[in-house]
Amino acid sequence: MTRRLLAVGCLLALAVATMAGLAVAHGNHATAHPQVSANGTVVVEQAFLTERGYLVVRADDDGTPGRVLGARPLDRGLHTGTSVQIDASYWRAVSGNATVWTVLHADDGDGEFDPADDELLRWFDRPAGERVQVGKRDGAGYVLTAGGSGADGALLVERVALPAQGHLVVHERTNGTLGAAHGSRALRAGTHANVSIPVDLSGNRSTWPSLSVAVHVDDGDGTFDADDPVVRVAGEPVASPVGTSGAVTTSSVAVNTPAGDGGRDAPTRTQPGSATPTTSAGGAGFGVLTAVVAGALALIVGRRR
Repeated sequence: MTRRLLAVGCLLALAVATMAGLAVAHGNHATAHPQVSANGTVVVEQAFLTERGYLVVRADDDGTPGRVLGARPLDRGLHTGTSVQIDASYWRAVSGNATVWTVLHADDGDGEFDPADDELLRWFDRPAGERVQVGKRDGAGYVLTAGGSGADGALLVERVALPAQGHLVVHERTNGTLGAAHGSRALRAGTHANVSIPVDLSGNRSTWPSLSVAVHVDDGDGTFDADDPVVRVAGEPVASPVGTSGAVTTSSVAVNTPAGDGGRDAPTRTQPGSATPTTSAGGAGFGVLTAVVAGALALIVGRRR
């Protein structure tokens, strides 16, 4: 009897853990990283909405989301590389860098964004989004790793923009700091899609160290070396970690990928091919929970017999 009850308890505990994992995987969130822009276009690497809503850029107000600077509607699901154009008058007043929030708001059903009616969504009791540094420069600069699929000595980056001729560099990442370089790809100024970077790492991605992909400016010799500085905004590198915001289990939820940057920072040159969202429809879902609960019930029924 005791062993049977213990087994039932373990199964139910597994069910609770499964549900908790689903809640995290499917929670509303928006991920953005330090970037530079020529016209106030802010690019969000990934946004996930459980219901239709809005991706909103807001000014920073002493560490919390403040004035609304721009918004765009998003359907339910996973979106990668979504851009929002912020208010022109605000951008004209920016000198150097700006701190903004990229957050998600609910839709009250009228199809028009109103921050008074379309509430700010939260994730783990925090705004569903990121506080991000945006630098005002002559060109766009950002990295969308989207998980950074890779094998056989190469890493594939979904999309990148360089404000000037430079290099896309794969760095080892330790405690959020860029470390040794493990590979690079020279690129012209502009936006590029599906960029493959050769890396000096062997084996499967699961055996690689933590990595980030960063934008560097070329010093004029066309070859990446220590003299090619990383592009920074308020001291933070224009970079994106690999593997922290890529594949997301969305089950039957739609995946949406915008066709372009949505602003004057749109691609001027791209690699052959088009960006493809990374998603998995075969991950843990409510079917797992059902199986676990069914197993627990079977043990209980078996005991009664």
